[in-house]
Amino acid sequence: DRMNSAFRKLRRQAGEAAKNESSLELVAIMKEVVAAALILTPAKAVDMPEEDREKFVAGYRKQLEKLAVALADLATAFKAGDNMEATKLIGDIREFQKSGHQEYKKPDRD
Repeated sequence: DRMNSAFRKLRRQAGEAAKNESSLELVAIMKEVVAAALILTPAKAVDMPEEDREKFVAGYRKQLEKLAVALADLATAFKAGDNMEATKLIGDIREFQKSGHQEYKKPDRD
């Protein structure tokens, strides 16, 4: 929830240079959540055959590591005042998020 909330707010304000300090704080929250998620096992892994689980969890962690790199690049863009690049990176992260959730997130139940 913290990640989702921070990312939604970040997407809305990324183009506004006057909010770069706030944007950096939101990126820091997201980095913190990613670091915490690296030690977790996705709920979807529980439903997998044991022989596939280790590879699945390794893929999940690799995706999170890529996200951490993208967030570091995003922070660099905000620090440099390059809001155009930050907005582009947020679009890339959004696509990354969609594909990662599709592959690693257990579907929500109705």
